[in-house]
Amino acid sequence: MRPYILLKSFPGSLAAWSREKSPRRIRAAVASSAPLLAKVDFNEFDKQVETILTKSDPDCVSNIRSIFRLLVEKMKTLKGRREIVRVFRLDDSLLRPGMSEKDVQNFFFVVRNYINFIIMHSAVNARIHRDLLTLHSMCDKLRGGTSIKQLRDVISMVMKAHGKSPLTPIDISYRNFVEFMKNERFGRPSSQPRAWLYQNCNEFGHFTTSEDPNGLFGDTVPLSFFIDRCQHVFGPEYTEERILKNIADTNDYFGGNQHFRVYFTFRNNVQTFTQMEDRKTLMGFYTMKMSAFINKSYRDCLLKSHILL
Repeated sequence: MRPYILLKSFPGSLAAWSREKSPRRIRAAVASSAPLLAKVDFNEFDKQVETILTKSDPDCVSNIRSIFRLLVEKMKTLKGRREIVRVFRLDDSLLRPGMSEKDVQNFFFVVRNYINFIIMHSAVNARIHRDLLTLHSMCDKLRGGTSIKQLRDVISMVMKAHGKSPLTPIDISYRNFVEFMKNERFGRPSSQPRAWLYQNCNEFGHFTTSEDPNGLFGDTVPLSFFIDRCQHVFGPEYTEERILKNIADTNDYFGGNQHFRVYFTFRNNVQTFTQMEDRKTLMGFYTMKMSAFINKSYRDCLLKSHILL
């Protein structure tokens, strides 16, 4: 019997691609929220995040943009960096005489990821994501001003929801990150994130850059930040040219998000849908058409996924 494969996010990409590569061996694949196109500079990421937030609360977008602009300005002076370290409860990376540009970029990358984590899981009907880590709760904490403490409050909300103290400090040292990721021993805390970074550098890319000064997160996380992470963890041979070729090879082999035969009933080969409030929508495959026989609740369920038959 040919198997059905059900996976989500990046493993969902493998499910979709495996069905396309081996249609005689795999009966069907459900690939929920799967980015099918490998891409080095995923600069569309910020725009999609902004689109999602704008639909939920336009004021929230303005507040986040203002806070990140304020952080960029404070980062330019020692006094401002001291305030950032105090409010966000950081290590002393930003206060050292030889402060690294990578420490600054890593700070923005880490802080930005807390916002993106909430957006990715908001309204998921499971435990903390349904009741606590929602767009509404995040935007409420950012309402009524644009102080950097409000952003730390959002981070504390995520920490508390995961059973940590809301005052848990944050290590934004780039050097500490590299040393952690260079640990090759199996079964260590670094094993999973190291394997994922290796796939980023060799297969998928999906480096979520923030290089638009007028964007939601400003010009804070350039592509060079991600390229350097590949080089510093895996070796100097990981140049931008090599990484670009690696990702191009992935698309050549699997076909990216093209060439899927799309139908709209379970009697045919392929059904493909994706949730619009999804940061990875632009890397997937989306169609607005629906079969008439699909009822509303079933349609809403399908809109959460890429479904390939």
